[in-house]
Amino acid sequence: MESLTPMAIPSLDARPLADLRAQLADFTQRFDAFVRASRESLAAERDEFIAGMAEDRSLRRANEKATEEVRVEQAELESQLAREVDERQTLAESVSVFAVRKSDIEAENTRLRTELDEVERLLKARLSQRSEERTRLARENARNIPELDALETRLGLVIASASLADADLTTYAAANTSEADASVAQRDLLRFTFTQLDPNDRAREHAIVLDLTTNKYELAVCNPADGIVCEAPLHENPSSRPQTADASTDKTTTRERISKLVDKLNVDRQFSPFLKAVRKTFRSLYL
Repeated sequence: MESLTPMAIPSLDARPLADLRAQLADFTQRFDAFVRASRESLAAERDEFIAGMAEDRSLRRANEKATEEVRVEQAELESQLAREVDERQTLAESVSVFAVRKSDIEAENTRLRTELDEVERLLKARLSQRSEERTRLARENARNIPELDALETRLGLVIASASLADADLTTYAAANTSEADASVAQRDLLRFTFTQLDPNDRAREHAIVLDLTTNKYELAVCNPADGIVCEAPLHENPSSRPQTADASTDKTTTRERISKLVDKLNVDRQFSPFLKAVRKTFRSLYL
C-alpha cells in the first residue's frame, strides 16, 4: 500500500505588518488546504489499511482453509501410505507362504512321480507275471485236459461241482457256515465220484468232495468214510508194500487215509497222482 507524504507547514516570512494580513490569509488557505489534504490522506490511508486488514483476514482464512485441506490430504496420504505398507507386508508374507507351499508341492510332486514310476514298474512286472502265468496255465490245461479225459474214461471218474445244500454235505455245511459270515456259504466245492471199483457192483459210487475255497484244500466229504484200508506210502499201490509182522498197526479208515492224501496235495499240487491214489484207496476196500 502506497502512503501519502504530508505537505510541509508553510513558513511565515518576516515582512512588513501591512502584508501580514495577506500572508495570514494566504497561510490560512494553505493551512486549510494542508489540513484537508492531510485528512484526505489519513482517510485514504485508513480505508487502505481497513481494506488491507480485510484482505489480510480473507487471505488468512484462505490460507487456514488451504492449510486444513493440506493437513487433511496429508492425513489421507499417511493413512494410504500405512495401508500400502500393510498391504506390502501382507503380500510379502503371502509370497513367503506361497513359496513354502510351492516347495512342498514340488516335493510332493516329486514323491508322487517316484511312486507313480514305482507303481508303473510294479504293474509292468505284474502284467508280465500274469502273462507268464496265463501261458503256464494254458500249457497246463493243454496237458491236464487229455489227462482228465483219460481219468474219466479209464478210471470211471466223474468230476462235478457240489453245493452245501447236497444231502451228504449237511454236516460240513453246519460246521462251516454262520450268520456272522454269510460269504462262507458260497464255497467252491468239487465232487469226485469213482465207479468200477466194487467187483460185485460196478456202478457203486465212491466219492470225495474237496473244498477249494482257499489255497489250502480241505476234505469235506468222504464216502465211504469208515472203511478200513491198509496204511501204505502215499501214491503207492498197497499190494506192492511188504507185509509186516503186526498188520493191525497198518490199518486206517478211508477218511484218514484220504485226508493224508489231501495234505500231500496241498504241498505238491499234483492232482493226477492224487486222484490215482484216492482210487487205489477205495479199490483197496475190496482187496
